[in-house]
Amino acid sequence: MLNETASAASMYVAAVAANPDNPELAYQAALWLDRDHQRPRAATYARHAAAKGHEAAKKLCESWN
Repeated sequence: MLNETASAASMYVAAVAANPDNPELAYQAALWLDRDHQRPRAATYARHAAAKGHEAAKKLCESWN
């Protein structure tokens, strides 16, 4: 199960690199990175999504502060 989490996180990180203007991809990257115990890296993607106007990402950032 842990490998699947890391794989999903990796997939979303790559998707964000290819589509940096898509806040949903950045939000999903944040969620999967957090599930993979990479909270500092996840926070970077959550902030990116929040800056693009993603409401759930804004709430996620607030909950981590």
